[in-house]
Amino acid sequence: KAYTGKDERIVKYSLEKFKDYLKVDSINASKLDHSLCKGFADYLKSKECGLTGETPSNYWTKFKKVIKALIKDGVLTQNPTDEIVVKKDSSGLKKQILTQEELQSLIDTECGRDDVKRAFLFACFTGVGMAEIRKLRWVDLSNNKLTYKRAKNENQVIIDLHNLGRDAAGEKGDPN
Repeated sequence: KAYTGKDERIVKYSLEKFKDYLKVDSINASKLDHSLCKGFADYLKSKECGLTGETPSNYWTKFKKVIKALIKDGVLTQNPTDEIVVKKDSSGLKKQILTQEELQSLIDTECGRDDVKRAFLFACFTGVGMAEIRKLRWVDLSNNKLTYKRAKNENQVIIDLHNLGRDAAGEKGDPN
């Protein structure tokens, strides 16, 4: 509960899946053996768990991080996750893409929340994700270029804006 790293959200969700697997809210650390951890790894990969893509592997990585912290703190003496692997799904990321006609239909459709509509269209025309869109400021947009830092890794990104992306941004406001 005291953990505040950048990956806090995924650690939290990994813990929730572990609780789902256990069907209890807590467990004595002495029960964390290889068999239990192997069962959790298999659960993460199962249809019952409901995870797809890289998520099972990411959750497993965070689970192992917690186990290593328990070893470092002296709660565990051995690593029960040794030799257990949850591979990333190699079938590739599958994203649905809207057709030009579908996008035009969205542009033409009335929406009760213009800000939400513009944010969605901005994301469609720029490829910028919602985590980044929420942090954007007008100062990040100049000379038809958008400059921002990725929420995931703080890498700087510079995008040449198409007129449709610029139009979706709306009327320029306060720089900050």
